[in-house]
Amino acid sequence: MAGGRSSAGKRQSAWEDRALDRVRQQALQRGHRIAQAARQIVAEGGLDALTLRAVLDKAGLAPSGAGAMIYTIAAGLAARGTHD
Repeated sequence: MAGGRSSAGKRQSAWEDRALDRVRQQALQRGHRIAQAARQIVAEGGLDALTLRAVLDKAGLAPSGAGAMIYTIAAGLAARGTHD
């Protein structure tokens, strides 16, 4: 995505593109860790064991402003069950 455009419509530099790619990759990795943690918790302890704190602890993440996103992912996985 070299030379992409920002939301303001001006061209981004190559370093901005690389930085955004890094942030996107980190977000995907965190999402995978969260999903895996939620699945493991449900598999080991059932739905009653699925809490935000348990998911954060299992995924090795600290509580942050992303808590609502994490809760949404965990709740969605719980509603779906542990099937892929």
